[in-house]
Amino acid sequence: MMVLPTVIVPGYFARATEYTGLAAILRERGIPTSIVPIRKRDWIPTVGGRSIVPILRLLEQTVKQALAEHNAEQVNLVGHSAGGWIS
Repeated sequence: MMVLPTVIVPGYFARATEYTGLAAILRERGIPTSIVPIRKRDWIPTVGGRSIVPILRLLEQTVKQALAEHNAEQVNLVGHSAGGWIS
């Protein structure tokens, strides 16, 4: 059985670096894992109900990279808070 790559989507105003521990644990268990490279400041343009397109672009880039790196057709998305809603 092929293990699907996993992409972690950080929560609102969270940084990718806050999820490195989780990513390391998943990798130790043989699950290829990436984190959407969101910085705290990347969330600022979304405040007040404005467009989340910049975050979606980062998510799309990360998913495409994971698919290519692992020769996969799909990924598991693990989203925290707003990251789950966006996913």
